[in-house]
Amino acid sequence: MLSNLEQPYCPILFEGIHTTGFHSHKALNTRHKIIRTHNIEHEYYRNLAGTERNLFRKFFFMSESVKLNRYEKRLPDGTVIAAISENDKIHYRKYGYDAYYIPAFHPFDTVMSREGTGEYILYHGDLSVHDNERSVRYLIDKLYKHLPIPLIIAGKDPSKGLNRAINGNQNIKLIENPSSDKLSDLIMNAHIILLHSFQSSGMKIKLLYSLFLGRHCIAHKNVIANSGLDDLCYGWKTEDQLIEKIKHLLDKPFTKAESEKRKKKLNDNFSNRKNTTQLLKLAGQL
Repeated sequence: MLSNLEQPYCPILFEGIHTTGFHSHKALNTRHKIIRTHNIEHEYYRNLAGTERNLFRKFFFMSESVKLNRYEKRLPDGTVIAAISENDKIHYRKYGYDAYYIPAFHPFDTVMSREGTGEYILYHGDLSVHDNERSVRYLIDKLYKHLPIPLIIAGKDPSKGLNRAINGNQNIKLIENPSSDKLSDLIMNAHIILLHSFQSSGMKIKLLYSLFLGRHCIAHKNVIANSGLDDLCYGWKTEDQLIEKIKHLLDKPFTKAESEKRKKKLNDNFSNRKNTTQLLKLAGQL
């Protein structure tokens, strides 16, 4: 890898703190280097440890958290960081790094949310991630008595235990490993997108997918924390608030005015073109 990085002169983008093994190598001293951070990694791993039930994995996550906390403070002076949130930018500037906020990139040119109503509620996410499985179990437990329309759970590699938990509820359906096109179709045709997480680190990409493609988004406070997108979602903290929001939105069509509000906010603040220009400037290419 080092020989590849030494080839023709060009900037180097380290995608995530875990890829920065050669960041301080003397052979790369003259290169423009940027670290793209997706979380405050030591906090992310600490939170994973807090929710993990397997003792071996819990120890692994906590060990990684400690090591990352030390490593993040020891990067060289002048390190340039492209942070995925304002909160992360502030965190890395505490260590004296040149940190800049560049929002998450995504596959969308504009908002494609459909006006009108849908016939189901949707939760989507990578179900092999423990935090997401825990969210699904929480939502099933809190909502199954109050679901006025079907709830669809869609995502990657659900566990056998989660399969059993979902299959025991008549009004809840699991769609395993949907294709990208199928997932987009599910998001666009839902009436409500439910977003939940037990940790607030980083930027939840599924929030962007839901806002660019879906109708009403009901998002837990951990999902919208530090995102700048609070005003595009119906936020909630407690079970009662969640049920209240669902009932409020059941007969409420998604309107053109709501779509236009999203377009203005997302096209201004989450424009891939603008963000690419800013990244190129940091890399010394503009």
